[in-house]
Amino acid sequence: MNGLRALGIALGTAGLLSLGAGCAKQAEGARCDLASSGDTDCEVGLSCVAQKNLQDNEVDRCCPSEQDSTHVRCDRATTGQFDGDNGDGGTSGDDGAGGDAGSAGEAGSGGEGAAAGTGGTGGSDE
Repeated sequence: MNGLRALGIALGTAGLLSLGAGCAKQAEGARCDLASSGDTDCEVGLSCVAQKNLQDNEVDRCCPSEQDSTHVRCDRATTGQFDGDNGDGGTSGDDGAGGDAGSAGEAGSGGEGAAAGTGGTGGSDE
């Protein structure tokens, strides 16, 4: 009987310890539930990142800021799946320079002179 009692106590203690471990803060790359728990599932300094913002796109994960990530599960998606707003467009370039002027054409030649007229006929003496 003492053996069964000891076994029951041991199993009960192990069960309680496993429940306590389930409430521990999650490390970098570990699963979290953004919808129901927000960042509270994650260790201090980590945020619960939505799966659609991660390359693995499987589950929400506890991750540091994008620049500080060291775990492959925290690699951010690069296909425009982020929740943020789009940025402004860039500025346009300067106008291009105009082309060179064309060369002038040749001058035309002068016209020919008019032919001289013929003299009139003489009058009569009458």
